[in-house]
Amino acid sequence: MNVQIRKANLYDIQQIDIIEQKLDHRILSYNLLSSTVNKDTYYYFVATIDDNIIGYISAEFLVDHIDILSIAVLKEYRRQNVATLLLNELFNVCNVLQVQDIFLEVRCSNTAAIKFYEKMGFKKISTRKNYYTDTCEDAFIYLNSSSKMV
Repeated sequence: MNVQIRKANLYDIQQIDIIEQKLDHRILSYNLLSSTVNKDTYYYFVATIDDNIIGYISAEFLVDHIDILSIAVLKEYRRQNVATLLLNELFNVCNVLQVQDIFLEVRCSNTAAIKFYEKMGFKKISTRKNYYTDTCEDAFIYLNSSSKMV
């Protein structure tokens, strides 16, 4: 499997939105995707095979840290290191920007994502009660500091 990682552009939004629609819980709306993909403070990378997008990562740069908004990979490509490649690309951006901290929220029930994040050096730092409005589920807040990036 020859996966390529590249910066996303406005032409990729439709394929990214298709991935979003296939998630159990949609994270980013089409409007948010299309209005932020080309902004300087947002970072979108896509994983492709033969020019077909199979996954993406989105993050926002906020003063002195980066917040990961979403990492999503099509079901048939999960557990094949696609998310690792995407996250490593974001780690590269953090190194260039000299950003120390990366934060993210994850549903407390998303054990697969939690295991992945912890494997990638993220540490749980807090819990936000009833964070997800669609299910009133708690969110775990995770932090990865640059000294811990894989």
